[in-house]
Amino acid sequence: MDNRAIGYIDSGLGGLTVVREALKQLPNESVYFVGDEARMPYGPRPAEEIKKFSVQMADFLVEQHDIKLLVVACNTATAQALPALRAHLSIPVIGVINAGAVSGINATRNLHVNVIGTQSTVESKTYYEQLKALNADLVIRQKALPEFVQLVEHDQAGTVEATQIIYDALHDWIHEDLDGRKPDTLVLGCTHFPILEKEIQRAVGPAVTVVDPALAEIGQTAEILAQKHQLHDSSLANNHLADVYYTTGSIKRFSKFAQEWLANDHLTVRELQITEKGLHK
Repeated sequence: MDNRAIGYIDSGLGGLTVVREALKQLPNESVYFVGDEARMPYGPRPAEEIKKFSVQMADFLVEQHDIKLLVVACNTATAQALPALRAHLSIPVIGVINAGAVSGINATRNLHVNVIGTQSTVESKTYYEQLKALNADLVIRQKALPEFVQLVEHDQAGTVEATQIIYDALHDWIHEDLDGRKPDTLVLGCTHFPILEKEIQRAVGPAVTVVDPALAEIGQTAEILAQKHQLHDSSLANNHLADVYYTTGSIKRFSKFAQEWLANDHLTVRELQITEKGLHK
């Protein structure tokens, strides 16, 4: 057993959707989260930059908090940096895209799956490749929707304006025929997007299953910890380390969103400084 914390990294606020699922499935595990809001959005950035930023976040969590496992709570970072992170770190690293692909396969009834994500995630074709590897008969379409990330980061979820933008982006596209089939499944290929899930479901209609990969990603995390005998043990010393949330952006803004999304008014939120050598308290 191992009572060290699990680390989570994301480009901004979206990774908190994964943390919320972790708090449900792994309530005894401690959380150390880094949201790199100062440098978001990651979607338009070059792959090498995304790798660099992802490794910096991982290094901070490993060096400062000795985490036992890293959850990449960002589809863009998973698409561009997962192999580099796994080669760089000696701890397990869990990405979100495989979880999303598996969830999409499990949800579809007619083998037509659509995926929405950031520009970088869509252009990497990682979802397409992983879905096809699971079932070559799938019909897959993808769409980059970076404006959805901005809706979340600017706290517009639930507004009339956001609802209209989401409807306009998805309604006609999701109902287009391709090879005689309409999609019955939509994978949210960005961890920001579950924050907009109600508006997305309304836009695509009840016949389309909207898939949040966070559920499967945390399920995979739990399986790996169990296999490695690293699940939290309440009988050990350091029974529960205090959860800590870091942001490279505004503490006030991050705290407001995180407290509301995680339904916890007593979160510990700290600021990280970006330097040439990486991230520092």
